[in-house]
Amino acid sequence: MKIIGRLILVFSFLLPLKIFSQNFPEFDSLKKKAYSAYDIKDYLQSARYFESALNLPENKRPEIFWTIYYDVACAFSLNSNVDKSLYYLEKCFSVWKSKLEGTPVSVMHIATDGDLDFIRNQPRFHSIIKQYYSLKDQQRFDKAQKFSGAEISYPQLLELLRLYDKKENVSILNKTIYWEKKNGKYIYNPTLLTLPDAEVLKGEGFSF
Repeated sequence: MKIIGRLILVFSFLLPLKIFSQNFPEFDSLKKKAYSAYDIKDYLQSARYFESALNLPENKRPEIFWTIYYDVACAFSLNSNVDKSLYYLEKCFSVWKSKLEGTPVSVMHIATDGDLDFIRNQPRFHSIIKQYYSLKDQQRFDKAQKFSGAEISYPQLLELLRLYDKKENVSILNKTIYWEKKNGKYIYNPTLLTLPDAEVLKGEGFSF
């Protein structure tokens, strides 16, 4: 759910000041409860708080931007609600496109975000990819989505990093990275590991 990147960081500082202000206390309270419920993995309650915030009368909520729609989609996906998750993900992209160029999240983010694992194989999900991303990004999506699980081996990590463009920010969060696994048990690496000479690692944004 958490989105890392230079553009996203700019939004994270501006939104609380200019949009999610003290003028909408009920909306702010519900949104805060939604994120708190998400943090303790109560995804059903998180989704309910989000929807309650979004369903407030227009005079009691700010203009809704793409970020909250993406997070609601994540909450419903984690709660195994396909229809509502896809509805809010589609809303996220359409709201973004109505105001800005490009896409709200990079193709690598949407391909590997574990919160969306439950809906990633749905036809409507793939329709979003085809509608909003370039052919090159669609090809990268096809290769990257296999790394969307909760675990990733070191060789898989190297393969994943090579799919990123140099200007993209790498965010590999909430994943167990391991050297090798045999019979359900982790095998520790025998020597120190070094990161590969991937182009993306020469950029500025890189977080685990």
